[in-house]
Order: sequence, then C-alpha cells, then structure tokens
Amino acid sequence: MDHKEYFKQFIKDRNEALFSFDKERILAFIDKYHLPGYLDNDRVFWGAVAKAVVNIKDAPEDAVKRAETLLKNLGFDNELLDYMED
Repeated sequence: MDHKEYFKQFIKDRNEALFSFDKERILAFIDKYHLPGYLDNDRVFWGAVAKAVVNIKDAPEDAVKRAETLLKNLGFDNELLDYMED
C-alpha cells in the first residue's frame, strides 16, 4: 500500500470510528494506527473525540450535532483552538 492509499484508509477508518461514538471501536482505531493518547479520564476522552468530530470538515451533520451536545454536556467549547484566543 502506498502512502496515498494508506492515508485514504486512515481517514476512512478514523471517520468510521469517531462517527460511531463507540468507545471500543475508537480504541481499536487508536491501537490499529499505534496512536498515542488513550486517556483514562472519560470526560477528557469524550471531549477529545467530540472536538475531533466537530472539526472534521466533511463530518455528517448528525455526528456534528451529537458532538456539539456532548461537548456542551461535558463543559467544553466546540472551537478547536479556543484555549489560544486572547
């Protein structure tokens, strides 16, 4: 598999995992691609998942709405870089 195909597969797998909002599926994606960042804190884990979904340009509207609701319920803002603003 060349780099372009690998990246396409990564994006496909990422989107399927994140848009599912299924923790086991997301963790399987993290393990498959040897990504750092499994968080023991559920609030931070789900906040990170929701922020990622909100900031994927072609995310389905229902997934974005679910992520925005989750962020609100967890007490997070839905802006990607909200912590950097003055």
